[in-house]
Amino acid sequence: MNTNTLKSELAIQLGELLEPLEGKTIEIEEWLTRDRDRGYDRHFSIFNKFKFTVEKTMWQMSGGNYYLYGKEPIQYGFFTGELSSVTAEKRELVIIEQYEEKTERKTVLKIC
Repeated sequence: MNTNTLKSELAIQLGELLEPLEGKTIEIEEWLTRDRDRGYDRHFSIFNKFKFTVEKTMWQMSGGNYYLYGKEPIQYGFFTGELSSVTAEKRELVIIEQYEEKTERKTVLKIC
């Protein structure tokens, strides 16, 4: 399977997992590492954590972004062209986006 096909399948999977979140409260934990080989160690990454109620989910065709819009107001987006993995557990999603050679964002989305 080529890279573009895999990214397209991951984008579809992401949309299918995010759409049912409308009306639910979620917690997002986000790590951004500047060196994926070193992982998410505090010396090479930053960490953000917040909670909001999803009011709407939306695919933005131009740019290939998928957004969660909250009531608070807040919005959080994923660039689907850089997805490397999407995994789902019972009440948790883990989304990895890889940018450039070493930069990576890991989002853990928990349904409250």
